[in-house]
Amino acid sequence: MAIKVYNKDNQKELKADFLKELAGLDIYFQPDYLNCDALMQNGEWELFTVRDGNSIFIYPYILLVIPDHPAYFDITSPYGYAGPFCNDSNLFTKAEEAFLSYVQNKNIVTEFVRYHYLYHFQEKSRFQQNIQNLENRTVVVLNCEQDYNHIWQNEFSGTNRNLVRKMDNEGYEIITETFAKKDIPSFMEMYAATMTNSEADSFYYFSIDFYNQLIDNLGEQLICTKTMKDGIIYGIALFFHSDHILTYYLSARNLNYTKVPSTNFIISKMSLWATMNNVKAFNLGGGLSMNPDDRLFKFKTNFSKNTMPFYIGKRVHLKEIYENIKKEWIVKNGIEEFDKVRNVLQFYRL
Repeated sequence: MAIKVYNKDNQKELKADFLKELAGLDIYFQPDYLNCDALMQNGEWELFTVRDGNSIFIYPYILLVIPDHPAYFDITSPYGYAGPFCNDSNLFTKAEEAFLSYVQNKNIVTEFVRYHYLYHFQEKSRFQQNIQNLENRTVVVLNCEQDYNHIWQNEFSGTNRNLVRKMDNEGYEIITETFAKKDIPSFMEMYAATMTNSEADSFYYFSIDFYNQLIDNLGEQLICTKTMKDGIIYGIALFFHSDHILTYYLSARNLNYTKVPSTNFIISKMSLWATMNNVKAFNLGGGLSMNPDDRLFKFKTNFSKNTMPFYIGKRVHLKEIYENIKKEWIVKNGIEEFDKVRNVLQFYRL
């Protein structure tokens, strides 16, 4: 059983050692994406691997310095859907033990896992030792191995079909191409306005450096789709395309034309694009909560009746240090403020 940890300094070795395996995984396991996510989260990425013959274990995560405690670190999954990938259940337990042994002397206090909705829907595929695994969301996933006519008739809602027909008849068009640097200013402007209108958290505002790095690292894996008519952009969205998975990443609307259902048009046309480009699963993501009446979740069910659970994991590696950090935070901020965040593992990052 061979154990090796990769990071930005030896990522060429990673691509050589796991070229075939990485090519078959979602984008969140790719070093090119991890470079971008580490920049966004202001951390460093690692990828812990175990190989035993044809059996492999691959676990990507971001290392983050704990605020006001520079000698200690947290682990968090890259933003999206990652967690540990393993193709052999017999290896999984050994690999988890090896990982826990690895972090033991690394001053890592906590670990927050975002599991992949396809790779971890079974309990045995998630970490088991000293961890709290929780269902966090329900994500909408369109099966793109179906014929598009079947998708149109059986997956799309009647309301969505009517909206798409209307937009087709009125001459709206879809432009789908690789996201380029010339697109950054218009996307950032429209996206910032959309986030402000939604009163989104500051986390969801990204720098121009982040977009530049996405383009430089991901290339054709980052797709930009626009709803247009008469030279006006009514909506714009970014998608990840890796192996047989398409992921709805970021989107924005032109707030000068809020009655134009540009996002419906984009997602519907990208569903067709997916069936024509060897995509098996189109991940539309979930809502903002577990509530089945969540507005965003209900919107996404206009495009697929298929849903899957999304799990997170919370693990504390250095309990005494964690309790001391908690006490210090309460002294500084007060118990009332802590009560608002006590269910958040890495509460001190909020």
